[in-house]
Amino acid sequence: MKKSGLIVATALSILALPSHGQSVADQLKVADCNFKILYEGEEVQVQRQMITLRAVSESEEVKIENNYFKIHSAAYRAYHLEFSYSGDLIDYNDVGYVEFYNRQNKRIHIADLEKDSRRISESEKRMPQKVRYFAISLEDTPLLLLDEVSYINIQD
Repeated sequence: MKKSGLIVATALSILALPSHGQSVADQLKVADCNFKILYEGEEVQVQRQMITLRAVSESEEVKIENNYFKIHSAAYRAYHLEFSYSGDLIDYNDVGYVEFYNRQNKRIHIADLEKDSRRISESEKRMPQKVRYFAISLEDTPLLLLDEVSYINIQD
């Protein structure tokens, strides 16, 4: 009886391992990408990048009479460009927009990141580290446009 329980437990633990040795990021990504990424015109030392589909939630409080608040909440999924990099910190609090350029160095899209619906997240607010992580929401960015993009410039 104990032997069959051990066999079942071993089989379950093997099934729970990532398939074919893939990392968690590899299992969750939607697509790999290879954009040149700049921050205010200076090249960022990108180590890895991918497009992911992430959960996003928003809430807004609206004050109504007698100190009561009405809360509007929404949850949805949005595509994000995520990348890891080394070097100087990209201060996500200062980022205002992201420019997308094609191979002819023509700007083909601007994503305004100051809108409430835009999300930027980065690892520095979590803990200091040598490798940093950054994610930019691609809401309102046509996904087919990404096939034309050669490089991306993050601007304050």
